Amino acid sequence: MIDPTSSAINSETIVPISVPVAKSNRQRTDGSTTDSLSISKAQQLLESLSNLPAARPDAVKQGLMLLADPNYPSSLIVAQIAGKLLNSPDLAESLG
Repeated sequence: MIDPTSSAINSETIVPISVPVAKSNRQRTDGSTTDSLSISKAQQLLESLSNLPAARPDAVKQGLMLLADPNYPSSLIVAQIAGKLLNSPDLAESLG
């Protein structure tokens, strides 16, 4: 059985994407400043994202293994999640 507390994400599966963003403050003739943001690198980001796989094979494999495991999730995990749900505030009560 896969340890339910183990993380499927590790440092080898995270792909960093670096996109420089230029921010500048410009001074108007009256002395006030305006902020501007250049998003000219958005195309680079979109290209980097399009090169990433749609699904991570390692995550799919782990999901299939968990799906096939009749003991997952364990009774302890179900009880812990149920306890957290029962002890969480009811946000609907704050609306009325």
